Amino acid sequence: MITRTCWGLMVLAAHLCLLAPLTGCESGKDDKPTLPADLVRVVDEADGSPVAGIKVVVMDPDFNMPVAGPFISGPDGLVNMGMLPRTDLALMVFCGVGYRVHSLPGYGTWNPNSSGGGLTNPDAPMDIQVRRATMDSLPRIAGRVVDSQTGVPLKQVFVSLSPYLTGYQGDTGPADDATGDDGKFSVSQIPFAQDPQSGNLIQISPLRFSCRGYRPVVWKYDSPNGSENVDIRGVTIEMELIGLDNHWGIITGVLMRDGIPAAGIVVGLGVVDQSPGNKVGPGLPGWVEVSDEFGRFLFNQLPLGTYILQPGFALGDEVYYPPQPGNPPLVIKDRQVVNAGTLNILHEIEPVGPPHGATLPQPPPTLSWTAVPAAVTYEVRFDRGILPPTNTNSIDLPGASAGTHYWSVRAFNKAGNLIGISQIQSIFRILPPPD
Repeated sequence: MITRTCWGLMVLAAHLCLLAPLTGCESGKDDKPTLPADLVRVVDEADGSPVAGIKVVVMDPDFNMPVAGPFISGPDGLVNMGMLPRTDLALMVFCGVGYRVHSLPGYGTWNPNSSGGGLTNPDAPMDIQVRRATMDSLPRIAGRVVDSQTGVPLKQVFVSLSPYLTGYQGDTGPADDATGDDGKFSVSQIPFAQDPQSGNLIQISPLRFSCRGYRPVVWKYDSPNGSENVDIRGVTIEMELIGLDNHWGIITGVLMRDGIPAAGIVVGLGVVDQSPGNKVGPGLPGWVEVSDEFGRFLFNQLPLGTYILQPGFALGDEVYYPPQPGNPPLVIKDRQVVNAGTLNILHEIEPVGPPHGATLPQPPPTLSWTAVPAAVTYEVRFDRGILPPTNTNSIDLPGASAGTHYWSVRAFNKAGNLIGISQIQSIFRILPPPD
């Protein structure tokens, strides 16, 4: 859950003085800590064993910007991130081939009050749990991203099949990656099909390359005639630095919630083509605006292209944006102003107890969640069923067996209208009884 908690003015001031946040793509710059490091640990959720080679990027959840990294977990599973400038930060975790993210502490955001330790406690670092993947890693595309003018490798470029934004539980898949100092990327399970006419391979969904300050790239592999190769290596992606002389456009619109303008809401922007995507990938970093007192937002000087809006893209920001006909892909042409109209948002419901990803020795007696203003009824979906409705933000939980359980909540007002919803299904695990 997105928290705005710090560990005291002294600690925060020290962090801010020791390391300034990064502000976009970089080339060849290595951030080596000179003081005690902030740590997390990557472990296999099945047996708690350390997992090496997992890539972690530290993000500013408010502005969807990379702050530091990527960092790689070592043989002991530890990820050494140096001294971070703040505590209200988020994680994006890229597992590559062989693993998937199972759970992150606090939905991928720092929770200094966690009983599991914290960043500044190397004896009890917070755990990132990953789960072994079962699917084959092919088709794969690997290469590097460079500046189109200088040829220098670009760091902190996000690669994904998805047009949507970071912040969604810190969860990525095998088709997502972020470049390091060498500009290299490797993504897998890329969907291909065979052209029935020519027999050539066709990449169904494009990859999207995005980096703050650079023109986004939407790219598909052009398969040679007769080639059946689905392990594609040596790809070079050139990204163009956006200058003031580039052609540009504007996107504007209004946010409403509960029938009134929604002020102070962070609105993200993703780069798309006309194909659909899912809200799970890293998307376009750094492109955000905040709605004013009238619910209005405005993106200025956007590069030409096609975009999609995503109000409240981060977990814990108290915003849920439901799919709606009023937000199709928006095409920016030269010096064009595009009005997205009125977009309606709901209240986001967050689990309170048990916390997402918790492992428990026995079933919890109740489920609880954050309250929604004006809600008179809550509907709780538990595993494959629906529990009896309740008018409070908690409910007694019938006995649950050992294993993994899923739950989510929806809130309704007096008129029966949906006004709040869980942005994800929360997960907790009950251990089997001891022998």
